[in-house]
Amino acid sequence: MHFEWNASALGALLLLTVGFAVPLGLTGALLAAGLVFASLLLHELAHVAAVSRHGVPVKAIGITFKGAYTRREQSPLWFVEAQSALAGPTVNFLLYAIFSAMPGDVNHIVAQSNLIIGIFNLIPIRPSDGWRFMQSIAKR
Repeated sequence: MHFEWNASALGALLLLTVGFAVPLGLTGALLAAGLVFASLLLHELAHVAAVSRHGVPVKAIGITFKGAYTRREQSPLWFVEAQSALAGPTVNFLLYAIFSAMPGDVNHIVAQSNLIIGIFNLIPIRPSDGWRFMQSIAKR
């Protein structure tokens, strides 16, 4: 397994930083953008952990301007796919709870970002985690 990063991911990081700069200033914006990117990576690592327990090969984790992704084999077992689909958003909801409990504007923005990432990933439209979850249930 390897990590894939391209120029569009840098563009996304810069856009996040600029967007966060107004309420947080440059230092806070850089910190918040870095933490949101780390949240995306943890989201993808949760997918990897869920399938790796069942021996599913993972080829790469990556970040592009469109978002983070995992390239892997598909499991023939519906419940492995269902667990994998829910693992990423679950991490975002846990990060939301952790950062919500901490004081400060940076923590508040990182918490809200994780809540948004978790919710939007559960909307069942292709290629979201919600869509993958619904597909796995349909294969049961």
